[in-house]
Amino acid sequence: MTPSHEHHILIVDDEVNIANALKRIFRNRGYRIHTALNGAEGLVCLEANKESISLIISDQRMPGMSGSEFLEQAKRIRPEIIRILLTGYSDVAAIIDAVNRGEIHRFFTKPWNDEQLLAQVEQALEQYELKKENQRLQDLVKNQNKQLYELGIKQKNIIDAKTQELEKKNQALNKSFMSTIRLLVTFVDVINPSLGSYIKQTAELAKRVARDCNVQGDALRDIEIAGLLHDVGLLGLPVELISKDESEMTEGEAKFFREHVTISLFLIQSVEKLKPASDTVLYHHEHYDGSGAPNGLKAEAIPLGARIIAAAGDYCKIVNLWPEDRNRIIKKVRLAFGPEMIKGIEDYPPAAMLGEIGERALLSGINTKYDPEIISKLIKYIREDRQHRESRITRQVRMHSLESGMVIAKDLRTMDGKLLLSKDIILSPYMIGVIMRLSRARLIEDTMEIVVQQEGS
Repeated sequence: MTPSHEHHILIVDDEVNIANALKRIFRNRGYRIHTALNGAEGLVCLEANKESISLIISDQRMPGMSGSEFLEQAKRIRPEIIRILLTGYSDVAAIIDAVNRGEIHRFFTKPWNDEQLLAQVEQALEQYELKKENQRLQDLVKNQNKQLYELGIKQKNIIDAKTQELEKKNQALNKSFMSTIRLLVTFVDVINPSLGSYIKQTAELAKRVARDCNVQGDALRDIEIAGLLHDVGLLGLPVELISKDESEMTEGEAKFFREHVTISLFLIQSVEKLKPASDTVLYHHEHYDGSGAPNGLKAEAIPLGARIIAAAGDYCKIVNLWPEDRNRIIKKVRLAFGPEMIKGIEDYPPAAMLGEIGERALLSGINTKYDPEIISKLIKYIREDRQHRESRITRQVRMHSLESGMVIAKDLRTMDGKLLLSKDIILSPYMIGVIMRLSRARLIEDTMEIVVQQEGS
């Protein structure tokens, strides 16, 4: 999308070299740049250019006024302005503070990737223009309706056309909003790949089961959001604690672990558009027989989304966060479920063993922990996915032989495990160019697993 007018960007950072680096990135794309060395200077600049500045990029750690404090005041001056925070690597406390006080739209960790930062700024400015255009169309429709009423002119077709255009703009805004949520999960994937995979798989399975339960529209979107964010509070916990089952935790660890729901709920309720998903997050630890927490709700008294997330999340936790060593898996199963749960699968490969244990755990929890109807639908999709994986034919392709339209069979990660592209993405010429550069720099492997075909296709 080409910007409809010239955008001004305000960069606030007490380190001149960082401000200059950011200035070079955006000036080359035709943006007008303003800079300030601290929050106070930034507010003065914003007041002086109140109508022209579209986007702010602020460092978090600055003398006198933090980035979250500055963005909070900037929001009062211009509520609609796009606010982006630069912060230290995985500084969860700073991010939570900025979300709560300044309602940031994006955050980036230092050091940032120039191309990713530029792409997200362009996307944010597209959203900014969509909102502006949306407001213009709303004002236009209101004005025309008034004129039609006063003049007695019945031009229904014109009104319908404008309404359809407005609906399309709203759909574009919703799509951009979901892209922002998925971006947050991508950062989780970078910091903790196993946790990121668990969250994404939970959301995908939950969405499919919810659709099978005839959930549609905003309600379906809210369940997907809950799936993506219900355990985002785990990000601040030690990795070794996340991988434990609650039955393995000490009393102190279990109490600390349960706080992740409070953190996740805090993040969701601080953003107005996320609030409809909050009940699903709050009640996803309730049990079907009423033995769960926090309120001991039972059966259909538990929100449908919470019943779905409870089951999907427990399965995905086993297959993504449990150990990959066979002996450790067997020991963990016996401790968490008893020896019968592992019977007959002791010699399975670890991945197949975890999948079978996940299914058995769901089936053993019917009518006590889980809604039987939800389990029936969930296991149907789990087995469909397994069949899909087993029938897939793939091959290794060298990076210089990649072609547009090829489908990635496995997640593409850097040498140190950071996610670059998720599996099943269709390669574009731009993606291939970036992959080639990273391969030449030896930041990724020199081959990639590509889907050739599905058996029977």
